Amino acid sequence: MGSTQRSWWAHLSWRVASAETWCAPPDRGWPYGYEGQEALYVLFRSLVLLGVIGFGLSSAVGTLISWWGGAVIAPMRLEPVAIYTFAITVCCALLAWRHQRDWRRTGSVSLLLQTEARHARIDALITLATGLALLASPLLLGTPLSVIASITDPLLVLLVTLVLLREPWTALR
Repeated sequence: MGSTQRSWWAHLSWRVASAETWCAPPDRGWPYGYEGQEALYVLFRSLVLLGVIGFGLSSAVGTLISWWGGAVIAPMRLEPVAIYTFAITVCCALLAWRHQRDWRRTGSVSLLLQTEARHARIDALITLATGLALLASPLLLGTPLSVIASITDPLLVLLVTLVLLREPWTALR
């Protein structure tokens, strides 16, 4: 959830951090210096992440309420989950490598590039763990937990949402 949006924002952060005028002193156009671009980036990224998290949370809660009310939840097709998990994990790992490399190449100046490299690594781990959990959900069918096998997806979305909510919320403070 949110890996595509984070990848887009991470690319934008690289563009901001690698601008030729990055280390330039304040001037008439940028009276507080060019590092102010990082604060704007963090603000907009946090707002987008809160929107994505809010949508995921409302969708998961809606599905859980429907399930609790007796609705039959259709089983997930797991083939696209496997493809998505692999592709996004690889993309996040490559993005982390790229940010780390660019951070070193720019003289280890941008705290934003360093942070984005760390976030891309965390995104890769979250995507991999969530994808593997979804792919393992059919294993619940022969166990006492088979009752929740059909709602594994909204439960995972709820869990990931609660874990990820802290980051954009604290960035806005």
